[in-house]
Amino acid sequence: MASILDVARAAGVSASTVSNVLNGRHGRMQAETRARVLRAVEELGYTPNALAQQFKSGRNRTIGLIVPSVANPFWGALAHKVERAATALGYKVLFCNAERDPQLEARYAETLLSSGVRGVIFSSSPLSFDHIAHLTRRG
Repeated sequence: MASILDVARAAGVSASTVSNVLNGRHGRMQAETRARVLRAVEELGYTPNALAQQFKSGRNRTIGLIVPSVANPFWGALAHKVERAATALGYKVLFCNAERDPQLEARYAETLLSSGVRGVIFSSSPLSFDHIAHLTRRG
C-alpha cells in the first residue's frame, strides 16, 4: 500500500504538497504540480489511511449499529436505511449481529466504543438495558 511519502517521491514534491492537493488546498499551486501529484496518486493506487486521518483530525466518521438478528428481514431493512442515511452525512457504519444475546450485544458495544466510533445505535430485542447501562455513563 502506497504512503503519502511514496506519492511525494513519485511526483517529485514534498509530502505537504501532496497533502495540500488531496485536501483541496491548491489555490496557489501550479496546475502542472497538482497534475503530477494526482497522476502519482492514480499510478500508485494511493488511498488515504482513515485511521491516520482520524488521529490527526480528532474526528471519527464511523458509527456502530447493533441489531438483534440478521435472520429477521426487518433488521436488514433497518440496517440498510441507517447505512444510507449515515453515508449521506459522510459516515461509515460498522454493523454487528448480536444474535439476540445480551452479553454479545454488550461485548460489541464495548468493542465499538473502544475503537473510537462516534456513537452506537442499538436496535435491541431485550426489554431491559441493564447489560449496557454502564456504557451510557461513558457519554
